[in-house]
Amino acid sequence: MVLPDSPLKFRTLWIFLFSTLFVCAQVTTTTFKWGTHIGPSSPTPDFYDYILGSDPTVNFLYQLSADGASTSKLDDTTGAATYNGDLVELGFFDTDGTNDSSYTPNTSTTNMFQGLWTPLTSKTTIGQDWYSSTDIADGLFFFETSFNENNGALDDDAVSNSEADSGYNISTDSPSGLADRVVALNDATNPLIGIRFYDGSSPSSGSTRYNTIMSSGWMWDSSQKLLTDSGLTFEFDNTDAYTANISKVGTGDNQLANDDFVATITYHDGTSAFNASSSSHILSALSGSGAVTIGNDHTLTVNSNSGVETSFSGDISASGSAGASTFIKTGSGKQTLTGSLELAGTNSGWLNVNSGTLSLAGSSKDYEFEYLTGTGGALELNTTDTVTLGFANTSNSQSFDGNLSLVAAGTVSIEVASGTAAADYSKEQNVSGVISGSVKISKGGVGRLVVENDNSGSKSGGAQITNGTLAIGNSADDASLGTGTIEIQKGKLEVLSGDSVSNVVQGTSASDKSMVGGDGTISSVTVGGDTAEITVVSPGQGISSSLSSETSTQQVSLGTGGSSALAMGDFTITSLTLNDGGVYDWEISDFSDSGVAGTDFDVLKFTNLTFDSSGTFTLNILGLQSDGTAGSVAGSDGSHNAGYQNLWDDSWNNSSTKTGGYNGFKFLDGSSHGNITWGGVTSGGSAPTASGGYIDNFFSVNQDGFAYHNNFWMGDWNVWYDGSGDFYLRYSVAPEPSTYVMVTGLMLVPGMGAVRKYRNRKKKDSAEELAHKT
Repeated sequence: MVLPDSPLKFRTLWIFLFSTLFVCAQVTTTTFKWGTHIGPSSPTPDFYDYILGSDPTVNFLYQLSADGASTSKLDDTTGAATYNGDLVELGFFDTDGTNDSSYTPNTSTTNMFQGLWTPLTSKTTIGQDWYSSTDIADGLFFFETSFNENNGALDDDAVSNSEADSGYNISTDSPSGLADRVVALNDATNPLIGIRFYDGSSPSSGSTRYNTIMSSGWMWDSSQKLLTDSGLTFEFDNTDAYTANISKVGTGDNQLANDDFVATITYHDGTSAFNASSSSHILSALSGSGAVTIGNDHTLTVNSNSGVETSFSGDISASGSAGASTFIKTGSGKQTLTGSLELAGTNSGWLNVNSGTLSLAGSSKDYEFEYLTGTGGALELNTTDTVTLGFANTSNSQSFDGNLSLVAAGTVSIEVASGTAAADYSKEQNVSGVISGSVKISKGGVGRLVVENDNSGSKSGGAQITNGTLAIGNSADDASLGTGTIEIQKGKLEVLSGDSVSNVVQGTSASDKSMVGGDGTISSVTVGGDTAEITVVSPGQGISSSLSSETSTQQVSLGTGGSSALAMGDFTITSLTLNDGGVYDWEISDFSDSGVAGTDFDVLKFTNLTFDSSGTFTLNILGLQSDGTAGSVAGSDGSHNAGYQNLWDDSWNNSSTKTGGYNGFKFLDGSSHGNITWGGVTSGGSAPTASGGYIDNFFSVNQDGFAYHNNFWMGDWNVWYDGSGDFYLRYSVAPEPSTYVMVTGLMLVPGMGAVRKYRNRKKKDSAEELAHKT
């Protein structure tokens, strides 16, 4: 055939010739020239000038070494007639997604990899050429392949080389179902054609790697399919993955080569079991049901391209030493897992949703991994099974910057930290992206789940806390968990500094110990011992260890950061009700004159305050060490067990410059209060009394925690009201030190008990009279 004088004429004449053949002989013949180059003995040497220019660049195809550290050109055939070089296929994507005789070729130029890869050839290999009988170099190939359809049936030479050389004639290359595939392609409008290349002579599940090349201009017609074309798109983009440095490959967990013409996707048929624990792998659009095993510090990347949605029902689990094994989701498409994803163990792995959507959609399955991370993907929870972030080997706070979509038909449960040790309370998972959905989210585990986004327009259904901490806050001071009631069965709702929560916040009928705190604001809370009331208010991040399995109630666990300044807080409840049975865990780390409210001791602020006159509200005094854990409090001389020295010293008890004033610590701050209701009597902007005084009848001060760690059981704590909305914890030494010199041993216990009972009765009588004055 003589080529015309221009590429446009060439294309026009080529299509016209096919049309003529179809009309005259009722035969449709579609021919492709496809490859990395045109053969060195091509009968049309001026072909370059028409199609590619005078000096085209040849793109070689490559394979990876076993460790993934180096590349080499794909192998050519060792004997031309045996076709045993590395396989290359011409094919299309069938959007039916099933491997049957019905085909719907993909026609989308924007979602070019959707569907099931369906080959049109099966014997073309690297090192073959359409004309020359001389072996072509490694990494190269070129074919002219014709597909003939005669009245809906294929001729015997359905796929053939245009040249007659016996070494390269592939007249028998007819994959199963080829006739139906060609008919479907002829019936479709502009179906796309692609090229897939392997690093082996045939696909082998779990070991062979491949990649697929598409182009929006590669249609089912007489187009040239040369890999020197511009605008090529790859099923896995190695250069993008190289830049991101997320996915790894090979036994050495190496970064991918910065070259797209490399076979990097591990072939997996979906039905066979796949043991990926000895190497890092990349899978494409995972489907089927064969179990997948990872482990030993390797990564498993599952990539889904634009428009691709696949579902995998097999279980994915860790084997042996899971190490830092990572399950990574890449690509803008969606991957659904209806089986288990369980990377737990002594050395558990984590989940990285880097891009696209990963949906966990199983029923009665295990979803457990170390933590959640990723920058731009979305984790869809379409399951009511608990998703456990174990944090078994991780102490640092972890962040997921993607979105969390809650689409299950019931409550979505997330557990942070599967342990119960004191250190597990500081394990922290941040979610900074959008949380969406209309179902309830349940926070379990003793660790912290931090919600950083403003989800007021995307999340409804409320939340519940069954253990640990649910924290809300961000640097923009607009964080929100959306609408709906926040119920606390056991655990803490923490509002970070600058943020506020207007949700209804309450306990549940099954409440064990419900807590609120932080450094932000909650609109309204009732603290008490009845159903639906919050049992404990605890400013800052501190959590009493009575939430844990440990027996001591004197310990306090810091949320995160290792600092007493974080454990304590400056917290606001706008409308605060203190009922019988409620508790205020008041923490302090500094008894010196330089102590600062909210940093060195807790302070709780309010606008409107209501006291329940029929009961008693408990104040637990808890001393903290500098690292935020419970212990002895340093005194003015800085010694380990000298916290009590400041209390014992008369200068502390009498100094008008003492922290907070009034010879005490301001623990309830109502300086700008609106209404204060004392046992049914409401005060507006003025105090119930002009002078204030002791109001111990409303409070029961428990100093056991502080006394235990400081070995200091002497004296009494009392509550003083200043008459202007502020409340102080004051300490008094009673009896004087000389009293202790005159008594010894067991005589001390009953003597002190009688003194305390007498003093408390006198204070209570006088406080009741004072509090009910108007």
